[in-house]
Amino acid sequence: MITTINVVKVAHARQRPFFTMSGGSWRRQKYPIYCLALQHTEFGQLLIDVGYGQQFLQRLARFPRYIYQHLIMDKEHGQLAQSSIYQATFDHVFLSHFHPDHLGGLSEVKYQQLKYSHDVEQLMQQSRLAQLRKGFFKELLPSIAPHSYFEDANSLSMAAYGFDNQLGYDLLGDQSIIAIPMAGHAIGQHIFYLQTSKGPVVFGVDVAWHIETIQQQRMPHPVTRLIVHNYQGMMANINQLSRWHQQHQNIPILLSHCPHSLAQLMEWDQVKGGHRIVNQEG
Repeated sequence: MITTINVVKVAHARQRPFFTMSGGSWRRQKYPIYCLALQHTEFGQLLIDVGYGQQFLQRLARFPRYIYQHLIMDKEHGQLAQSSIYQATFDHVFLSHFHPDHLGGLSEVKYQQLKYSHDVEQLMQQSRLAQLRKGFFKELLPSIAPHSYFEDANSLSMAAYGFDNQLGYDLLGDQSIIAIPMAGHAIGQHIFYLQTSKGPVVFGVDVAWHIETIQQQRMPHPVTRLIVHNYQGMMANINQLSRWHQQHQNIPILLSHCPHSLAQLMEWDQVKGGHRIVNQEG
C-alpha cells in the first residue's frame, strides 16, 4: 500500500489557456509539471514520470530544441531541474506516456526497474518526422535498461472501481498502482489508480490540462486536434473520467499540469488527517 504521495513540481511549460480550456485566457501562462514520488510499504520508493531533467535540450536536434526552448519550456526550467527526484534512487519508475515533459529526465534518474506501455513499439517504428509530430524522441529512452511493459502485468476489470468496460494493469501485484489506458492525448498514455492508506487517488496525467474540464465540462479548443494523438479519443477519455468523477466525487483526481487539482488533493488530505500528501517545489 502507498503511505505517502510526494507531488514534485519539476518544471513549468507555457501555453495559452484559450486552447486548453473553454473560456480560458489568451494570455500565455505557466503550467506546472508534476511528478509523483510514492512511498510503498513493500516496494519502497516509486516514481511516476520524471519531467524534462537538466540535459533534455542538449539531447535534441537543433529544430526541436528551438521549439521546446523558445515556445514551450519556461525560462525558469534550469532552476527547477535541480529537483530532489534526480538525487534519489527509486525501486520502480513508471512512465505515463512518452512526451518529453514526462520522460525527458529519465537518464538523470537512478532506478532499479522501469515500466511503461508496450505502445512505445508503435512510436519506434514510425518515421522521424512522424515521431516529431507525436512529440516523441527515441533518444530520451535508454537503449539498455531493466524494463518491462505495463501490459505484462496481470490485467483486471476496472468495473469494480467504477470504470465500466475498461481494463487496468496491476503493476505491483497488490492493486496499489493500477495503470488504465487512456491514449487519446498521446500514444501509450495510462492514468493511475492509486490505493493509499487514506483511500484511493487517481493520477489523471494529461487526460485534461485542467480539472475544470473534468468537473465542469470546460473542454479544450478543437484546434488541439493538431497536437494530440487522437482528438476523438481524447474527448472520449475526458467524458469517461468526467462521468466517473460524478459518481466518485470523494476520490480526488490529480492532473499533471493543473495546480487547482493539486489544491483539491491537498484539501482531501487534510480532511483525512493530513501528512500523506506532500507538495514539493522541485
